[in-house]
Amino acid sequence: PGFGQLQRQTYMRANIPIDLSQFRAEVPDRAVPLVIHAPSRRDTKGTHYVLAAVEQLKAEGVPFEFRLIENMPNVEVRQLLTDTDIVVDELYSETIGMLSTEAMASGCVTLTRYFAEYAGVASGCPAINVNNVTLADELRRVIVDRDIRRRLAEAGRPYVAAHHDHVKVAQQILDWLQPGSIPQYDFTPTFYQQLQVPPEVLAEERRKGRWWDLFIT
Repeated sequence: PGFGQLQRQTYMRANIPIDLSQFRAEVPDRAVPLVIHAPSRRDTKGTHYVLAAVEQLKAEGVPFEFRLIENMPNVEVRQLLTDTDIVVDELYSETIGMLSTEAMASGCVTLTRYFAEYAGVASGCPAINVNNVTLADELRRVIVDRDIRRRLAEAGRPYVAAHHDHVKVAQQILDWLQPGSIPQYDFTPTFYQQLQVPPEVLAEERRKGRWWDLFIT
């Protein structure tokens, strides 16, 4: 919904599909955990906040290892995830992204930003919801509390299997295509329908023949 301000039609939410056979779930359960952050682009993933939190916890003497992963082929990332305890993903997201899904499927504790109800994330998601303010505290908590870390890591794979398995997602889409199969849509865009353009502005834009006149009613 955060990218659908100009959408007009109702729509359904499809989860990110992944092939679970490509991911091996393993919970390392280290006393000194390995934490990774693998941004595709630093500026859009909040990497400077992640690095600041890492430096803060290191200064406090919190015991952990940290790796910043960039420009690594996905097949290598998958192998690394199997041997990773904690993944810190993006801090500007509204929903659960690809890396977070892959991390949970691999048995990693996952920290990322999302709005469960707003974005339609399935209930019971074990990913820890963080932002730039709460990241350091939540990261410290799962590093220090080994029991919580183990419990969240073990919950990841079953959650992904239930909601992100590629066969299930594909079948869900096929089911939606059947006539009358959707009693209620997940999202009903309202911003564009409620947008009121002042008559004098609308008349001026139509007089100028602007391209967006096609979309103004």
